[in-house]
Amino acid sequence: MKKLLLLTLLLCPLLIITSCKKDDVSGPEGTFTDSRDGHVYKTIKIGTQTWMAENLAYLPSVNSSNQGSSDEPLHYVYGYEGSDVNEALASANYLKYGVLYNWEAASNACPTGWHLPTDDEWQQLEAFLGVSEDELDDASGRGTVEGDMLKSKTGWFDNGNGNNESGFSALPGGMRYISAYSGKFTDIGEWGYFWSSTGDRTTHRWDRSLSYNSSLIGRYAYALAYGLSVRCVKN
Repeated sequence: MKKLLLLTLLLCPLLIITSCKKDDVSGPEGTFTDSRDGHVYKTIKIGTQTWMAENLAYLPSVNSSNQGSSDEPLHYVYGYEGSDVNEALASANYLKYGVLYNWEAASNACPTGWHLPTDDEWQQLEAFLGVSEDELDDASGRGTVEGDMLKSKTGWFDNGNGNNESGFSALPGGMRYISAYSGKFTDIGEWGYFWSSTGDRTTHRWDRSLSYNSSLIGRYAYALAYGLSVRCVKN
């Protein structure tokens, strides 16, 4: 009994005035440099996974929102409707939110040593943060407060910010939306959408969605021609 008391006092010397602090959700922060363009990304360890803590910003070419394809790789910068990569790279939305990719582009966009997360890898992240196992496969908003744990502390519309307890630092980069005849950019500041590599059918892939007015994590199936953000996870 004396040994147990001594160990407790050594581990938590302030026990007599406060309780031991719960371990942080996130682990060590780091950086990664993409050799393709020299872009430096913040990284974060969450559980046993290491994620980029910024949206992927690899931009080998750029397309306007009215250009769409389900099988050719296309890259978008929110609000930019030209074709000059250097102009797109200098835009404020690129610098803050990175690139929107259709799924064909997203599937091969991550640098060597990293990859587009599967739906299972997203679920592993969510389960670690606290989403119940019963909800993981739901196609809807899931969890309770886990969305806030992923969202950055600033940058979301109408003060819909998160607490970023995970260190994931998600921002609302919007999407390239498709309609019956063309596409358009929408939802910047309000929603963040992130591809997975796994689909519910051949024409769609699961995403993860975060909203300014919700603390939940959405899981929805988007057609391959949509333009969504990418978060890479380490191999």
